[in-house]
Amino acid sequence: MRVAALGRTHWLYDAIELIAARGHDVVMIGTSASAPEYRRHPADFTALAARLGCPGFVASSLRSADVVAHLASSQAEIAISVNWPTLITADTRVHFPRGVLNAHAGALPRYRGNACPNWAILNGEPSVGVTIHEMVDELDAGPILAQEHLSLSESDYIGDVYARLDECIPRLFADVIDGLAADTLRAQPQSLDPADALRCHPRRAEDGHIRWTASAVEIARLVRASAEPFAGAQAAFEAERLIVWRARVHRDDTRRVGVPGQIVGVDRAVGSVYVLCGDGVLELQELELGGVRGPAAQFLSSTRDRLTSPDVGDLMALQRRVAEMEAHLARVASNDR
Repeated sequence: MRVAALGRTHWLYDAIELIAARGHDVVMIGTSASAPEYRRHPADFTALAARLGCPGFVASSLRSADVVAHLASSQAEIAISVNWPTLITADTRVHFPRGVLNAHAGALPRYRGNACPNWAILNGEPSVGVTIHEMVDELDAGPILAQEHLSLSESDYIGDVYARLDECIPRLFADVIDGLAADTLRAQPQSLDPADALRCHPRRAEDGHIRWTASAVEIARLVRASAEPFAGAQAAFEAERLIVWRARVHRDDTRRVGVPGQIVGVDRAVGSVYVLCGDGVLELQELELGGVRGPAAQFLSSTRDRLTSPDVGDLMALQRRVAEMEAHLARVASNDR
């Protein structure tokens, strides 16, 4: 089958290599500017195109005259796409008789949109879906050609999910191309019932701010969903920003009275610190404070200590700076007298 590729990320790069290795003709590769954290960049895609002996281009739009010429001359039967910067519209899709296939890290139709694996962890789902579907005008709404579910446990972090996606997405793409070429695969339409779809919206670093009034279960999920390759779940200690990289729910029968964020125990033998939440206790395992990362007990050692949310920590830091400035001005005024 004659296959074109449009998009970015190492998932697309690896899918192109695997599809070519299975004997299909990769006839065009188009990419766009990458984000700094991406593992593959435009130069990698152009080098891959040269190695496979097909045209390659780097562009910000699929509507420019030279790109349209590439699309038309490729004579590709089908295209695969991951993370093209904009929606691939009908005037581009028309160049591919068997459509443009997209890899989506979510179980369609329920998880549509952005940050679906993160939202799946936050929502306590038993799995994260991976879907290969045909692109249509509506986001993530096209017919499904393949779907796989990656199980989630309470010990799985978002980085673990991404590592499994690294293997799953290229393989699913190649399996779909094989199935279409052999005429053994048929696309299945998605449900049109709005109740079956969940629109997921983008997340930002500040969405990882910990509110200790939440339950230990909710905060543990937030830590798992905010970990590498993202910015981490954030709290504050003594007006300093603190990142929680690893944590889990601590289950015991002790009855407690205290303020959420209160440290209720320190286990130096394992390096853990236990924090009271709105409901339950969270075991902090790995933290980062002042650019230093290590076991939680390295930074917190007393049950008199208390953690706050980052915005409270920022306010405390501001109040401290104001107090220091007032003290400085008072000394200056005293010296002038």
